[in-house]
Amino acid sequence: MTKQQIQLLIAQTENSYGLPAGLLNRLVALESTYNPNAYNSASGASGLTQIIKRFHPTVANPFDPYEALDYTARMLSQWYAEWQSWDSAVAAWHSGETAVRKARAQGKPVPGTVDRYTGLPTSDYARRIAGEGAPTGSPNFEDDGSGWNLKTVAIAAGVVLLAVFALDD
Repeated sequence: MTKQQIQLLIAQTENSYGLPAGLLNRLVALESTYNPNAYNSASGASGLTQIIKRFHPTVANPFDPYEALDYTARMLSQWYAEWQSWDSAVAAWHSGETAVRKARAQGKPVPGTVDRYTGLPTSDYARRIAGEGAPTGSPNFEDDGSGWNLKTVAIAAGVVLLAVFALDD
């Protein structure tokens, strides 16, 4: 799959699960830089969203972009429905829902944990993906070097409009 195909699938998945535009895209960019074959031998994290099988045993193939994106979006959506906070939902993906439950019991939306493999604090992870400092708008608008830009826009549940724009010099 090309990066553009993955980004289109991400936009469709975000739309299907009611995720904010760009949230899942930023997660994939940070976790795997759009590489469906990404693998971290230290943690066992695999695929686009870096699924660790021992924590997510129901995922049959974390290297399958369709399964990984669907599963990740479903989990984020469920956590958001429970906590009404995208920061908390994204933090649960990074540090686990148990850590988020403990933090929320103490009045904090995000735990003060740090990823032992990357050294990235969960608070920074959540801010970069879901927080106020996260980029807004469609994540699929970029210069691919061809002089054209690709943009996907969700216009209704299950409907995605693909627009291509010529770049002006």
